[in-house]
Amino acid sequence: MKTCGNRRKPISGKQKKRLSKRVGRIRWDRVFAVTVLLVFLSAGLYTFINNRISDDEPLVARSCVNQISQTPPQVVTIIKPKPTATTEAVAVHVVNSEPFRGLTIHPIYQMLNKAGVDSKMALSIANAYTKCGNGSIPPEIVVGVIATESGFDPSDVSYAGAKGIMQLLPDTFYYYTRQYPKLFPKKDIFDVYENVCAGILYLQDSYSAWSSYTASKAEVIDLAVGSYLMGVQGLKNLSDSPTKAITNDNYFVSEYVKRVKTYAGTVGSIR
Repeated sequence: MKTCGNRRKPISGKQKKRLSKRVGRIRWDRVFAVTVLLVFLSAGLYTFINNRISDDEPLVARSCVNQISQTPPQVVTIIKPKPTATTEAVAVHVVNSEPFRGLTIHPIYQMLNKAGVDSKMALSIANAYTKCGNGSIPPEIVVGVIATESGFDPSDVSYAGAKGIMQLLPDTFYYYTRQYPKLFPKKDIFDVYENVCAGILYLQDSYSAWSSYTASKAEVIDLAVGSYLMGVQGLKNLSDSPTKAITNDNYFVSEYVKRVKTYAGTVGSIR
């Protein structure tokens, strides 16, 4: 009987078995090929995403204390920090210091230790003051800011997101870690040394910003302390006379400055 159209001759049993094996082999080859392709695509996508992600947190300004920059109306120009203290400057810091376990310790350690601060924390704060300070901010003022901001609690977090023993906003902290990466090996905002180091740098920047405003060093220090709470531009916007704002009871910043100076006076008398 002749075949018509597209019909083919019947397939024998042996042919069916050979065809079945061939189809099965082809399908497994395809599964293997697709699997390999997916693995390569996944690896490539992972590498691409990984390369795009930065290890540092973004520098985002928030309207709160100790900001480097603020949104209008309190727009603060970013002040580039001064270079870190030189070896000679550090040597000046440790004048009249006392030996501790064979090492020369800055007087700030004795202040903290005699005031009841844990010795390990006191050493971290002294280390930060020695390595990050340039001498413009007295050690007792640093202690006063710490006592006012967190009461020496390194795990403290404020309602506004300020963190650590000196209550720094993350954008402020990471600004300084970018500027001075060698000073911040951990980049850990809750690390006592690194948090205090960034806080000191911020106070020193504020001091530099006000240094040409008045000839009185005491007033410059007070303005720097007030700026730690409000930012330099924020303090300027608060009053036509910033020096009056930090002494006038009508402004909250004056209460903050008084509190810091009270703590500073207490620890300063221990020296």
